[in-house]
Amino acid sequence: VLRFIPDRSGEIIDVGANDGLSAISVRVFNQTNPIISFEPNKFHEGKLKWLSNRLENFSYEMIGVGKKTCETKLYTPVYKGYALTACAALLADDAKDLEGRGMFVGNFDEQHLELEPQKVKIIRLDDLKLNPILVKIDIEGGELAALQGMQETLKLSRPVLIVESHQKKSA
Repeated sequence: VLRFIPDRSGEIIDVGANDGLSAISVRVFNQTNPIISFEPNKFHEGKLKWLSNRLENFSYEMIGVGKKTCETKLYTPVYKGYALTACAALLADDAKDLEGRGMFVGNFDEQHLELEPQKVKIIRLDDLKLNPILVKIDIEGGELAALQGMQETLKLSRPVLIVESHQKKSA
């Protein structure tokens, strides 16, 4: 889908940047438009800072995107000392449900699971008055809230959307 990025001015928005892999992938197909990545999880700040010094026209914000501007908690599951950052969630129960996400096949031992909470800021993308040509959203179940917080931006800019949908696996 990245081959279909419109050839016009505007930003490329990466909501749920994680460690910046999407931004790197976008640069393969688009060398010029600014990329702005949004990632609230402090576990990724070092990698995003490193990437900002190496990737042309790239910036990041250590904040989340949602329906309304607020402060909340983000829970990162830590299993046997290893942070499972791809499973971080705004709801503790979602962050703990690693089996429901297909992370383990019968060998999960909940006594080795801890949740690392962190206070995070959430913003509405509409408040930034951006003109995106592409918006990628992957935020572990918060995709609808992010879209609700950027309705005006979507109407005005009509960007290409890449939205990952998270569904729990049934037993």
